[in-house]
Amino acid sequence: MDCIRITYGICMAAGMLGLAEIAHADTVLLKDSRFVEGTIVAEMADSVTVETANGRVTFRRDRIARIERVSAVNNRLRDVAALLERGELDSALALYQSTNLKSHLPSGSLDATLLQSLADCAGAVTCTSQTLTALAGEIDWDECKNPDLPLLLSALSAANVDADNALSYLKSSGDKADQPFLWPASTITLLVNRLVDFGLARNRGDIVAAASYLASRVPGEPTNNSRDWLAAWTQIDGAYRQGDLLQASALFRPEMFLHRADLFGPLARRVLMAIIRRPAGTARLSALESANVTIIPYVDPYEREIAVRALIRGLGDQNRLPDAQRVADKISESDPDLGAIAEHLVTFLNRRRQLAPNEPLETYKLGAWARSMNLPEEAREQFLLLKDDPRFTENVALQLQLTSSQIAEKSVSRLRELFDSSDYDQLQRETNEFLASSPPAPFAQRARDLVQLAKFQTWNGSRAASNQAEAEFQEAERMATRRDYDQALLHLNRIQAGVTNKGLATKVRELRSKIILAKRRDLALQRNAETSAPPPMGGASAP
Repeated sequence: MDCIRITYGICMAAGMLGLAEIAHADTVLLKDSRFVEGTIVAEMADSVTVETANGRVTFRRDRIARIERVSAVNNRLRDVAALLERGELDSALALYQSTNLKSHLPSGSLDATLLQSLADCAGAVTCTSQTLTALAGEIDWDECKNPDLPLLLSALSAANVDADNALSYLKSSGDKADQPFLWPASTITLLVNRLVDFGLARNRGDIVAAASYLASRVPGEPTNNSRDWLAAWTQIDGAYRQGDLLQASALFRPEMFLHRADLFGPLARRVLMAIIRRPAGTARLSALESANVTIIPYVDPYEREIAVRALIRGLGDQNRLPDAQRVADKISESDPDLGAIAEHLVTFLNRRRQLAPNEPLETYKLGAWARSMNLPEEAREQFLLLKDDPRFTENVALQLQLTSSQIAEKSVSRLRELFDSSDYDQLQRETNEFLASSPPAPFAQRARDLVQLAKFQTWNGSRAASNQAEAEFQEAERMATRRDYDQALLHLNRIQAGVTNKGLATKVRELRSKIILAKRRDLALQRNAETSAPPPMGGASAP
């Protein structure tokens, strides 16, 4: 029986129609649909007397449809629910335990009470760490399949500055995220935002990433308002320019790439590249963990691979190989090719950790294995450790040459992709970075050739556009001479507004003004001719 069924069970068992009310009462339901609440003080064969807040009232039996009586269990349940609704979790749980309510209710009933009572107020609930521990012990995790409760426990842990428990419960909520949330999206969003803020304040990218994953499961309000998109873009760009890359990455949402990839795609690339260029350390790793949920799935394959490699290496450096393995497993589900590289990298990190300090042969074998698994950077690291060992001098020199060529070939292939996609600005930037790494001479020359060819393509395209613009202008002049003003304006409109030829731009503006004036003059002459024309034959003449 899951949480929803338990909730309905509680409602049926306790008659919890007035959960927010602390005052409890018997209820007399009349046949005319009215009802009276109070305490039944007398029952006769033909009448019932109720003590109400306004005094005693007696009803004939034939006017009564139904009587609902309170019980001790119902009263305590209402007390618990009312305390929960006010956010007093410490008092609610203490009352629940002190009155032994659990023995009167089905398994998992506290789960149901929380789910029912906290839907609109979970964001305001607080409790001590002792209450949080007791609450977690009361919940039947096998029975509760939905992600709402562990998310609440995570937010409560964050409020108690317990980052490890906050992350643990947050991951539990993420594991259940294939089930729908029972609470309103506004409540879930409030809790998630609290956890994101907590993670940002403590530079915990793992918490930000887990919360961002849950945020992606909550349907946001659809928007086509360009002002809203611009506001979101400005907020992310502001965090990026201030160097707060963890916050910048946390602000991205899937719908940004779905609806406005043209706006958020380039910004995501800038944020991700800034994260990757940061020195290795906790701040960089935190931002990468967040970006792994919010940015990395939406960038191009080359940048995605660089980012995933940096993330897994960072987790390995922090001795968090189980987390690195989870990253690799998750990537494999959606991108098998990149998942294979991630798996090989995790294997490399595990094997490197197991190497004894004085095993040069095993170090060489690991380097050779890494190169065969398309991990040239990792292979080069291992071979460099043996560079001064006379037993490996010749072989290491050959292997370093091979790995350098492998790395350079991969970089030049990336530059070629940028050239083919006409992304010449990015081509120039990445070529500069590539040449700064002192690649082998043949690869450096290939990179320079691509940049030169890109410059020629840009010049050739500009020249072709200029020739086309000149041809359109000449045609516009010809149409204007023929007094075909509409066609003349059409040709002028085909000339790009941002034409680089300033002389042509001036001529376009002047010709447009002349055409508009001539068109207005002709229209005025036509109206005057129509006004002064004689009336048609047989028409009535003016008196």
